[in-house]
Amino acid sequence: MRVNSLADDEKARQDPPLGDAAATTPSLDELQRMLEIAMLAAFAGLAYTLFTTVGLDKYIGYFLPLAPIVAALRNGSLVATQTVAATVLLLLALQVSLYSLLHHRDCSKSSQCHRSSNPTLE
Repeated sequence: MRVNSLADDEKARQDPPLGDAAATTPSLDELQRMLEIAMLAAFAGLAYTLFTTVGLDKYIGYFLPLAPIVAALRNGSLVATQTVAATVLLLLALQVSLYSLLHHRDCSKSSQCHRSSNPTLE
């Protein structure tokens, strides 16, 4: 009995059951698409943040939609839509943190930011 159970354990280690793990493992093409979406979204988000911070968005703003265009040409409109969605989420995170950092810096110089806007509480 002991010999059979060891043989069964060895067979189970050699041939894992093909279940959910095999169905959810992305192929190499899907991984490449996801990587391109992430890189193009990061490029577009970083370019937008830098251009608006420096003030060049009026001049170089025509190149900002370049990332979804490249994604659409390479992989189709679905990937371009996913790139736009990832860029929007990235910009939301970048702009909110940048705004809060700049607002906190401005409030540290002024004593009016720490006061309540409601005069009844003062």
